[in-house]
Amino acid sequence: HGLLDRGVEPEEIGVVGRGLEAMALPLRRHFRRLGVPFSGEGAMVPGAGPGRRLRRLTEFLRRGPASEADLWAETRAEHANATELLLGLRVLGVQRLADLAGLPADAAPPAGVLLPIAVGVEDEVEENHRASRRLPNDVLRRAVDEAQRLVSVLEGWPVTGSATVHRRYTTEVLGALGWNEETQEFRAVRDGLDALCREFPPTFDLARTEWLKLVGDRLEHAGDVPLGGEGAGVQVLTVMESRARTFGHLVVVGVNRGVFPRIGHEDPMLPEAVRARLAADVLPEMPVKGRSADEERYLFAQLLSSAPTVTLSWHVFSGDGTMTPSPFVDRLQRGAGVGAPTRIGQLWSSDEIATRPRPAYELAVLAAPSAGARGIGGLLAAAVAEGRTGAGEESTVVPPENVAAARTDLMAAVELPANATGPSPWFGISGAGEDPDEATLWVTHAERTGTCPWRAFVERRLGIMPLPDPLLGLPGIDGPLVGQVVHGVLEAIVARTV
Repeated sequence: HGLLDRGVEPEEIGVVGRGLEAMALPLRRHFRRLGVPFSGEGAMVPGAGPGRRLRRLTEFLRRGPASEADLWAETRAEHANATELLLGLRVLGVQRLADLAGLPADAAPPAGVLLPIAVGVEDEVEENHRASRRLPNDVLRRAVDEAQRLVSVLEGWPVTGSATVHRRYTTEVLGALGWNEETQEFRAVRDGLDALCREFPPTFDLARTEWLKLVGDRLEHAGDVPLGGEGAGVQVLTVMESRARTFGHLVVVGVNRGVFPRIGHEDPMLPEAVRARLAADVLPEMPVKGRSADEERYLFAQLLSSAPTVTLSWHVFSGDGTMTPSPFVDRLQRGAGVGAPTRIGQLWSSDEIATRPRPAYELAVLAAPSAGARGIGGLLAAAVAEGRTGAGEESTVVPPENVAAARTDLMAAVELPANATGPSPWFGISGAGEDPDEATLWVTHAERTGTCPWRAFVERRLGIMPLPDPLLGLPGIDGPLVGQVVHGVLEAIVARTV
């Protein structure tokens, strides 16, 4: 952005990386927010399409009836009561699709599956009076019917067959999942299946695993979109795309150890000695991993000679920990004419607001702690408009000012008033929402508080319950369970006697 302010033509600036898999999306986001014109040669980035759901679909097809219930829920079309359904299945011990299909009709109580969700402050009362939520039996039965239909289709899928046969069964699975033919996801799958069928003759048989592998490869990047641009602006390229090109100013990103130069790994199926012999005597085009180090040095030298001014950048930290610069950087720092590295400040440092161009989104985040609900409205509206413009979304659907006003109304509702007193989570003090004079301190609640106050607070006061896990085994026989059984037996004996 500083180069553009000094009058440098955008086409004279290049941003190059060894690979843009991890850098393309952040570069596009920040270039759009800062108003920097750019173009990508062939890089693709995840779009707003159905990419994730299609990848989950291919994983579901591969696992078949052994798919986890969570995976099945992500791929089905109906999302109503999905959270309650998954929680109810965990309570019933259902972990996989085959378990759900074989669930008997009397597995759930007539009133529905009692979910471990505490709504009230105390729930040591009779079960039929608990302020808890239940999974209706009709929702459970619909899920069982859908699972039985899915298992029937998956088990009837032949092990081998033509591409047309595999396509028909794949479409039947989509129908059993409830996918609508008019949705973007269904059209993407249908187009991919049609393209695969055209690649194979009718008499050619494929194994089901081979077909699913091809479907997964075809749908893996179905939701990706081009990086953007029509060829003008700042050039965002990979190292291979930038070969034989020159720039006035070049920025090389991601110059870290293990990234640039890349680390070549020997193929266990074809050792380097065999590769070298084949390349020398039989196949000259056979790639030899031992030559990759020379190729990486050549590519780096070619980059440095493609522009009179070159800036190298590398990450210091990542999600996996500390990162180190590339050996190329270490060697350059020992040479003459190379400037000392400049450490860029943290993105959310308020001390450097004026030292770099910042989009409205960053300014809104930095100003939020001190501005409050009333002072953040203008910046929030600008940030919303900026984000929509960057994503190519029409900003006239809901005006950004309305979105900002709704958000500030929510902030004003939850912010602590200046004259507020009493228990409040803003001061680390929590209290019951009911009248403390009418609350009853149950013995079990006092025991749990004495054993572990934090767990008692999370489970009893906040109502956050641990999810039941069917794979952990059967529950143990503890004291409360024995007591309940004894009391129930004695009550039944007394009732028959009286």
